[in-house]
Amino acid sequence: MALVLGIGFSVIGIDSVSGTERFTMGVPELFDGVSLVTVTVAMLALGEVFFIASRSAARSTTIRSTHRVAPSSPARSSVRRCPRGCAAPRSASHSA
Repeated sequence: MALVLGIGFSVIGIDSVSGTERFTMGVPELFDGVSLVTVTVAMLALGEVFFIASRSAARSTTIRSTHRVAPSSPARSSVRRCPRGCAAPRSASHSA
């Protein structure tokens, strides 16, 4: 597979012997061929995309739960009044 991709990328551009265009599809940016740096970065980026996609697909299948999640805040009826030792809110007269 790597051999086919390598040969495929190497034939893009202008032939050095005859001067004819090969697989440029009329795009002037491809006349010089494909940059090695561009191909390397693209291969590394695609590998990372596939890795993250496979990791998130595995995570989504293992996290599924049938249990109902309780609300994050308590119900008003279960909240009790604060005993005498609680801090009172600051009033405007105490601000300096």
